[in-house]
Amino acid sequence: MARQCARVGKPHPQSGDHGGSGSVRAEDLELRDNSDELPTVGLKEARQAAELRVLQNVLRKHGGKVLPAAAELGVSRTTFYELMDKLGIPRQ
Repeated sequence: MARQCARVGKPHPQSGDHGGSGSVRAEDLELRDNSDELPTVGLKEARQAAELRVLQNVLRKHGGKVLPAAAELGVSRTTFYELMDKLGIPRQ
């Protein structure tokens, strides 16, 4: 009997019910291709956008406190402040 995914009740991707390829496909995860909806940006812009989201999220998580936010990301407080300045995040 095939295993079922606990969250969606569908065949487990490793149960062999997907053609025997041994790998998980986008269809197995019910993902859709939305690449045509994504703006075309360069690697530098994409990296900066990702860094901005990460810093904003970790600052929010730690109530704006830089030291615990920096520690969570594994960088020094000085490096964190430099990233904030580079990304235009105001110091509070």
